[in-house]
Order: sequence, then C-alpha cells, then structure tokens
Amino acid sequence: MKIPNTFKNALNRQDKQEEKERLQEIKEEQEEKKQRNLFRQKENSKRGEKIEICKKLFAWKDEFLKSQEGARIFNKASKNLWVFGGSWAHEPRECGYGCWARVYFNPKNIEYWAGYKWMGGGPRYSFIKPEEMAKLNYKFLKDFLTEIEDEKIFDRILKLNSD
Repeated sequence: MKIPNTFKNALNRQDKQEEKERLQEIKEEQEEKKQRNLFRQKENSKRGEKIEICKKLFAWKDEFLKSQEGARIFNKASKNLWVFGGSWAHEPRECGYGCWARVYFNPKNIEYWAGYKWMGGGPRYSFIKPEEMAKLNYKFLKDFLTEIEDEKIFDRILKLNSD
C-alpha cells in the first residue's frame, strides 16, 4: 500500500506538536516545582516569626472566648465560631478565584478549613498548639493578626456569624 506523502507529513507534524506540548508541560512542571521550593524556603525562614504570630492568635482566641461577648456569640454559633477567612493558606501557590479558607475558634483549638467554590472537601486542620498552626503561610497568618490588632476582626465575626 502506498501512503500519501501528505498523510506522512501531517502525521509527522502531529508528532512534533505533541512532543512540543509534552516538553512545554515538563518545563511548566519544573518551574512550578522551583516556585514551590522557593516558597517553602521563604516560609521556613519565617518559621520563628510565624510561631510568635500563632502564639498571639491563640492567646487572643482564649481571651476572646472567655469574655462575656465572646462566650455569647460562640454559644450562638454552636461548636465553632467562624472568625477569619481568605484564600488558601496551606498551599505554596495562589489558588486564584474560587479558593477559600476559613478559621474557626472553639475552646479547645483553632480549626482551618479550605475548599473550592461552593465545595468543601479541602483539607481540614485542627491546631492545638501555635507550632502546629505555623504550617500555614505567613501572609495569611499576618493578615489574621493585623485584623485583630486593628480591631476589624469584631466586624468580621459579627458579619460571618449573623443569621
């Protein structure tokens, strides 16, 4: 059987395009891995500062939940009080639109839940010690602490826990 040259050429072009796409995918994966490693190095260099931030968050949680107002709103929230949220803090990369993370207080721990768009199902962490919570990224923790220090957290708590 004689195969037309046009078919052979088209098949060769197709193979070259597939190889080009495969190499591009490998390059992108390597770049993403490099960025993750840089992010981890940066986060690890801030571990001590992250632990100090988390100690302040735990202390504030305990103080707030012991206050009359904190106890009152916590009792309305059942077992967990939603206090803060943002984009993912457990991943080294920005997730982009649709990713969410929430922080909940209860008397025993601080909980972190993540999801995508309307779905939950992302990771859930229960932190009993500040050192455990320091696994979250620096920006998320710093934003959380800043909101507490600026006292904007009170408006957020009211908004997040209103019926």
